[in-house]
Amino acid sequence: RGDIQMLDGSKPDRGLLNPPFSYSENGMPFALESLNALERGGKLAVIIQDSAGTGKAVATNKQILQHHTLLGSIRMPGDLFEPSAGVQTSIYIFEAWRKHDANSTVRFINFADDGYKRTGRGLKIIGDPVQRYEDVLAVWKHGERANTVTEVDFVDDVISLDGNDWNYTQHMVIDTVPTEEDFMKNIKKFGLLLALIASVSLSSCSSEQSLNKPDTTTSTAENNKKEESHHTHGILNNINSIFFIKNPEG
Repeated sequence: RGDIQMLDGSKPDRGLLNPPFSYSENGMPFALESLNALERGGKLAVIIQDSAGTGKAVATNKQILQHHTLLGSIRMPGDLFEPSAGVQTSIYIFEAWRKHDANSTVRFINFADDGYKRTGRGLKIIGDPVQRYEDVLAVWKHGERANTVTEVDFVDDVISLDGNDWNYTQHMVIDTVPTEEDFMKNIKKFGLLLALIASVSLSSCSSEQSLNKPDTTTSTAENNKKEESHHTHGILNNINSIFFIKNPEG
């Protein structure tokens, strides 16, 4: 509680917390009580289910932001608690007794790949976990200036004061601008698709024509015109939608 003191009478300045996720608001009330127990400027790290930061704990989160600051959010591996529980978690890092400034940025880090694979049989190394942990720590401390061996995705962004946007996936930057290579690959795929559609349509037209006797009273020119129209109609019937994109390079 807020009146916790150390043996020498001082308040603690560091806290680590793994609250029960089944408690009210995923356990965030424990985080609030822990922050209130710290001295001004103290730091608290809480590992908790992601839903606590996306809307399930807004009442407590709003109270936290009124008195304390969210410094960062680290997305953890989805199998972190396997085999005991399969939940997505994040680590929230706070500074005690400094009201959150809506203009201050929060550091969001993606640590979904920590170099380990967890199963019911134990822990398996699938990468370089020691290096991964060192690189994430470097990014946490230095951001863009961090000298890392592995790639660590992160973003510095502001949050609302509503307490419902505390997770990395809500702030990650998605690159939607295609490269020239991507553009050409998709053009080739689209060309192959059109060729396939045309092939199917021609085959369909040939099958239908073989089942119907030609109208001998119709001139050759009229028959050719009808066949061309029928062929075009068959192709259009097989195309549901066509997308046009503009090359960003102009």
